[in-house]
Amino acid sequence: MVDGKVLLFTRNGIFQVRLYKGKRQYIYKSLKTRDLAKARELAVRAHYELEFRKEEQLPLQIKRFSDVLNEYERLRESQNARGTYAHSNKANQQQTSGYMLRQIGFVAQIASSKDSLCESSVLAGGHEQLDPYEVQDPELGRV
Repeated sequence: MVDGKVLLFTRNGIFQVRLYKGKRQYIYKSLKTRDLAKARELAVRAHYELEFRKEEQLPLQIKRFSDVLNEYERLRESQNARGTYAHSNKANQQQTSGYMLRQIGFVAQIASSKDSLCESSVLAGGHEQLDPYEVQDPELGRV
């Protein structure tokens, strides 16, 4: 199909397409259909999308999520080895701790006023700012 740049084939009854990327490289993509007419239409559409991406100098393939996670893990490991990650992480933990304490206080306030009219006004009107270290529920203060 399309001057030999598109190859349509099946794998376990589901149509797949192989698109020529250039420099003897190919992109394999599942068309997620068992219908031949629809598979041909989707294959041609995928080819034109690839050609558009080439013309506009956009990335031809999107990274897989596992590749992104692996890249992020390598970045964090290198930052930790250099010592830059540990310092910034400590600052983030302090900010997160204050933030989480405010959120826990807010949730505790809602839980303690379940049967009162205060719950509906808090939920409808938003929540008021709490002191970062103010604990609303005495049980949470012991944790």
